[in-house]
Order: sequence, then C-alpha cells, then structure tokens
Amino acid sequence: MVNWNGKFLQPASGQTFLPEKAILSKSLDCDLDSDNDGYNDCEDPNNAVNNTTITSNFTEDKGGWRNNGSVAATLEEGRLKVSNVDSSWEGINRPLDALNIVPGQQLNISLDFDQGDTSANVRLYVQEQDAEGNHLSWNVINGKLQTRTYKYVYTIKAGYKAILRIDKDNTHLEETTHFYVDNIEVKLLDCTLDSDGDGYNDCEDRCPSIVGPSLGGVGFNNGCPFEVEHTRDPLLPRN
Repeated sequence: MVNWNGKFLQPASGQTFLPEKAILSKSLDCDLDSDNDGYNDCEDPNNAVNNTTITSNFTEDKGGWRNNGSVAATLEEGRLKVSNVDSSWEGINRPLDALNIVPGQQLNISLDFDQGDTSANVRLYVQEQDAEGNHLSWNVINGKLQTRTYKYVYTIKAGYKAILRIDKDNTHLEETTHFYVDNIEVKLLDCTLDSDGDGYNDCEDRCPSIVGPSLGGVGFNNGCPFEVEHTRDPLLPRN
C-alpha cells in the first residue's frame, strides 16, 4: 500500500502481515462434527477455518445483516432496502464470525450502494473486537457513500472478531430517509494467489482493483488505493 505521497508503507507499529497459509493455521479434527450439522469439522462450510468468503446478494434473504436502531430492512427487487433511517448510527451491520479473523489479515470488501433519498452521510466501517467479543476499535473505510460500486482492501489491526457496519452519521438528523445495498462480499485474501497476474500475491499486491472516491479510510494515488495511517473513531453505535 502507499501513503499520501505515493510511497510504500511498512506495517504499522504492532501490526504484521500474515505469512502464507496463515489463515488456515487452526488445527481441525476431521473425526468430529462439533456443531452437529452433518459435516465433519474439516468439511464444514460453516466453520470459520473453511470459509473464505461471505456473500449477500439479497435474492432470498437478508444474508445475516441485522438492523441497527429502529430501521426497517426489507428485500426489494433483489436489493436490501434500509428505511426509517432518522438518527445517527441507524443502519445495518453484519458480524463476520464465519471468517477466521486474525490481526494482519486482509479483507476484500465490495458492495453496490444506492443512496436513495438519503441526504445524510452514510458510512462504511469495521468494528474490531477481541476473541471474547469486547470492543477494540472503529475503523471508517468510507465516511460518505454515494450511489456506485465500491471495492476496498481492509487490514485487520488487532481484532479476532469483526463486524461490518453501514449506517448514518450525525448529519441531517431532521430527515427520515432510506438507502439500498446489494452484492456485498467480504473475502479473505489468499497470500498464495496472484489473482491479477502482476507478480505480487494478493496480500502484497501494490495495486488491487478497487473502485471508490478518496473518502474515509482509503484514498487513491495514480489509480492505486492506499490506507490512511490513522484510525478515525465514529461515535459509539447503540448496538
């Protein structure tokens, strides 16, 4: 990744990049079916070690997305409509418990966003938690989503659990509005792959394919994304 001047960044203090195969480092017993779902622990698609991607396309259900505040989230023509949004922090959130989250792990996060009739800023951010689910940090990726497709790379700072959040900030509090989301995907980057054939593995890639404006925690330099070196904490959500 690069900084504001186009220079490559080293890992931040206390942060390390994962070695190859690190996301598969947990030991599994193939003779066990720990959650009694008919799959042994090595084959279980619901086991975090076996999962590399969370996808929500909203064709049949909400894909595990939860309401934040007093909003109503409904399926509408293959998208998720989030309505009755009238206060700060109101929106939706999705725990990423199905993924094997560890510090230094990099995530590809993509989504289609439609701001509908929302005048307020709607932000995309990650809440990191420790292994017991205690809050560690808020990490804003984009503080003002607009109608378009977004793709980002996010690096876990210190968490072993994470929640992806999309909600309203403290602007236009007098308005009750709505917005839409679709095709949300969170994918663990595999350090053994070079998906775009540029000579860098997906965890080291200097210029992943990312679409989005220079807002929140990610910016651009000559078409390549970079992460802002500091973390901006939004106010505490209500749930």
